[in-house]
Amino acid sequence: MDFSELTEYVIKKIEEATSLPNYIQAIGLGLLGVLIPFAIAILTEVYRKTRGSEEDFSRLDLLVILDKVFNIKNIIIYALLTFTPFIFWEFSDGLGRMLIIAVSVIGMVFITKTIKHLYQWTKGNVFIYRFSFLKNLKNPNDLETAWESVWKTEKIHSHYESKFFEIFSRTIEGEIEKENPSIVFNMICSFTNSLEKRSIYLFANKDTLTKLLRWHHIAWKKSFSSKKEVKNADYLWFMIENMLDEALIKIKRRILKQQINQFYVFIECLRGHIHNITQSSDLSESEKYIAKLLLGYYKTFFEKEDVPKDTDIWIFFPDEWKITKRNIQDKNNVAARIIFNYFYNWAASRLLSAEKGFDKLLDEASRNLFPEVDPTLWAPILIFALPKPISDGIVKSSIERKWTFGLRVKGFSSGLESVAEREKEKLNTYELAILLFPNLFTRENLTKFIEEAKALEYPPESIEEDKRNLLIEIFQGILGILEKRLKMSTK
Repeated sequence: MDFSELTEYVIKKIEEATSLPNYIQAIGLGLLGVLIPFAIAILTEVYRKTRGSEEDFSRLDLLVILDKVFNIKNIIIYALLTFTPFIFWEFSDGLGRMLIIAVSVIGMVFITKTIKHLYQWTKGNVFIYRFSFLKNLKNPNDLETAWESVWKTEKIHSHYESKFFEIFSRTIEGEIEKENPSIVFNMICSFTNSLEKRSIYLFANKDTLTKLLRWHHIAWKKSFSSKKEVKNADYLWFMIENMLDEALIKIKRRILKQQINQFYVFIECLRGHIHNITQSSDLSESEKYIAKLLLGYYKTFFEKEDVPKDTDIWIFFPDEWKITKRNIQDKNNVAARIIFNYFYNWAASRLLSAEKGFDKLLDEASRNLFPEVDPTLWAPILIFALPKPISDGIVKSSIERKWTFGLRVKGFSSGLESVAEREKEKLNTYELAILLFPNLFTRENLTKFIEEAKALEYPPESIEEDKRNLLIEIFQGILGILEKRLKMSTK
């Protein structure tokens, strides 16, 4: 029997089988009889969870079941495919009836697949459906509801948490590209507000931190654009930037409190982000952004804000941000210059309000931030250069104000090597002073400072006399470098 004969035989049998539609429809009804109570039981359980006090993916799961696992619109279509074709059964010949059966079987296959999905769900294989749903979710209202449900859920396994953030970040970047700041704000807001519920390993890694910092810069650029008119969207981007600021600060605190070794990762991401900004943006624009960004972090080092007791936080400080001649002279190293400005204002306020003797925080900041100088010379230079109340002359005021840091003498080993090292540090100290305070340390000013210092009189071996002599030594050293440069330039 060839294929054509087989086909004719099947068509003939179908024409003769008058009760076949009843059997097929009975199978379809049986499948629906399994599906509908099954779906109602699951929906009832999920709905009950949504009424509870704790979030446990309940609102997300309700959306997943209704739209992904048990899509009511699809079930209606499957039912129509299964039963509607039989309306035409009496009016169809053998070939038409074969087509009716084929369409009905397709509907039953889809119903069976839905039952299988529900079965998989009840067995606990829920994350594949959650991930698939979130990847394809487009409805703005459902987006916000679904992600709020995710981030409010506690104790998510770290593997699933990372997968959620991967999908979340792709969604955020898609909405940024579409210029939908309201959706971006609401999604980032729900993420930020639930950070205390997240595993520290989610955000103490390079991928997460890099994305958060990149979104922060995008939001800043969009909110502080060069446009003259101010739009509502600009304000929303500003709010997104502030929300990301809050998220990054929360992450910093969590890392410092719970996993301080991971602070290397946090600072390295921050350093790399700033470096990339200076390489790819206009310097004047990047300087404004970096100044605002670092505003939330410099006190972590200067004042040990949020730092556990007895922790040497300065081991995490990037060499690229330290105040050295090379870093300051590098036009692309915006961060070092900004850090110096923050230090200058911070140190000035501490000196002006100094009530105690030795200022440990200021001393540590000065020693770690300026690694190539002699701290015993650098502290007097800073004290002299920083703003101060002046009544009887700048030198006299500097001598008689409190010197609250840089009082300890750095140790050197004996021998020629230590002498050479000491001279190198002294030279670096004076050259850095000229570089940072060019308008203060000029040849004319230094000559006046030396004359003023020599005219002052204090009791021998008094603290004031020691300060006076030290300042004269510093002024003469800096003046000597300037005189040497002048001679070399006139040759």
